[in-house]
Amino acid sequence: MGVSAGGAFAQILALEAPERVLSLVLIGTSPAVPGDRVLPPPAGEFRHFMATARVDWSDAESVIEYLVGYSRVLAGGLRPFDETRSRLGERC
Repeated sequence: MGVSAGGAFAQILALEAPERVLSLVLIGTSPAVPGDRVLPPPAGEFRHFMATARVDWSDAESVIEYLVGYSRVLAGGLRPFDETRSRLGERC
C-alpha cells in the first residue's frame, strides 16, 4: 500500500519486481511513470480530511486525534472502524 509519494514507490516496486507484489493499494497518488492509464482521484472524504485536518506535532493528544482521523478515512466506510483499537495502536 502506498499513500502519496509512497504510492509512487509502491508502483515502481510493482513494475520492477512484480513477483514480490501480490496486490497493490494506492491512495492519493499519481502515476509513477508516464503512460496512457489514469488513476482515479482520491475519494471526497480523503480530500476533505487532508484539507481540513490540523495537528500540533508537539501535543501528543493532537497527534493521536490526527492519526485516528487519518486511519478512519483510510479505512473507508464499508466496514466498521474500530476507534479503540486505532487509539491503542501497537499496544493492542
